[in-house]
Amino acid sequence: MRLSDSPPAYQPTSPAFCPGYDSEEPSHNTPTSETTPLIGQRTKRDKTLVLIIFIVFILVFLVFGRPYLQSSIARERANWDRELNEKKRHERLRQEEWKKTQEKERLREEQWQREEEQRESLGLYWAEPEGNAHCSAYNTRDYMARLLNTVPYNYNWLKPCEEIPITIHNKSIRTTRCEIKSDSSGEVYGHWRVDFNEPMCTPYWNQFKDNGCTAEGSRRRRIEAHLQDIHWGEDWEKLCASAPYEFYGRHFDHPDSCANRGIYGIFGIWDIDDPSC
Repeated sequence: MRLSDSPPAYQPTSPAFCPGYDSEEPSHNTPTSETTPLIGQRTKRDKTLVLIIFIVFILVFLVFGRPYLQSSIARERANWDRELNEKKRHERLRQEEWKKTQEKERLREEQWQREEEQRESLGLYWAEPEGNAHCSAYNTRDYMARLLNTVPYNYNWLKPCEEIPITIHNKSIRTTRCEIKSDSSGEVYGHWRVDFNEPMCTPYWNQFKDNGCTAEGSRRRRIEAHLQDIHWGEDWEKLCASAPYEFYGRHFDHPDSCANRGIYGIFGIWDIDDPSC
């Protein structure tokens, strides 16, 4: 036999030529049917552990946190109750004070009524008031009158003098002060300072003049005006020092100072704030 006639050497058949053969090798990372049950058991165990931890947390909160929460609520309620009781106490004190005030007012009214009846039984009344010849201030004049029928002498006449009103310029007013003559007569006199309806005591300002800034950087401006219609014999200083005036949209009860400039008359002076100076 010739060597060329010997059979060819054996060569394994390629898997590609084997029908039904899968060329891809099995992956070591792909879970097999043997490892899948183990993974499911571990997931279930983890869920159980989380549930146990949550239950333990709830139990710890109920054991330790609940008393603290209850104590906080109790403190809030105690504070609220204390504030409510304090408000009730203040309201009770206010009502008690109001009742005391009402009782004092009632007693005072009763006392006044008794004294009024006593004065009427004594026949006390004021003589015609007499006004002072000169003004006391701007739109102001002093009046005086005697309290009549002031007998017997051991009675405290100052009290009815202070309480019995008198009518001046159609207005009922009470005394500014009272006096009892120190001589043997013991006469009681009331005094009133009337600051309304006194036209003879109301001079007026005229010839308004703005003299500009008092000095550079002073922030003060000087205003002057002439006080006119001062009647003969009146005290110009009293009238000037109490005469009101309005200028630049502002009201002033009186000037800062007054000046008598002889034949030119009486002048009021105001030094007012002015940031532009």
